[in-house]
Amino acid sequence: MSANKDKVKITAEIIRKGGTILGEPCKICGGVQVRYKERTFCVVHEDIEKVLSEPELTIEDVKSNLKGVLLAKIDEIRVLLSNEKDTEAQEKYANLLIRYFELLKELG
Repeated sequence: MSANKDKVKITAEIIRKGGTILGEPCKICGGVQVRYKERTFCVVHEDIEKVLSEPELTIEDVKSNLKGVLLAKIDEIRVLLSNEKDTEAQEKYANLLIRYFELLKELG
């Protein structure tokens, strides 16, 4: 199969999986652009086959990543709170900590 037929087949697969052909041509080469997984690709000059080989994002992946972000934020706020003298700022930090812990609890 020729390279062009391969690109058409891969582009069709991306569209089938929820991608969208954009009306605006590629600014680099004038080719057709596709939007998929929050990214825009030119089907002419970019490796769109790589797009299909990227693993699907699962809710468990998102939960795991979010837990990591929350834990890092809790640690950042902990440091800020321990050095803060202003009681209003302390209250804001404490409220953030409470909310972050609630979110962690909801994530399981």
